[in-house]
Amino acid sequence: MFEVANLLDTETIDMTNIECAKLYLMAAEKARDTSVFDSCSIYASKGIDMLPGDKWASEPRLAVKLYSLAAEAEGFLGHHSRMESYCYEVLGQKSVSTLE
Repeated sequence: MFEVANLLDTETIDMTNIECAKLYLMAAEKARDTSVFDSCSIYASKGIDMLPGDKWASEPRLAVKLYSLAAEAEGFLGHHSRMESYCYEVLGQKSVSTLE
């Protein structure tokens, strides 16, 4: 999984940004599951960067997952201000349920 996500950085692949974001999500989840929080943070952040401008309307579940993983990873890394910014972004969305 990490190799595929890393290829997205170096190769031009015929994929949509949403597909790339989903791959970054999978890599971030795998990194979190193996306690590699610096990689989890990087992959989640790259996934967030792939989301469209209207992410909270068009891809709310994917956005919540990526932002939540990024916040979790930053918390484990001791980057509390970054963690808070990811949390505030999600909590600021009135149309998104954080209980899912």
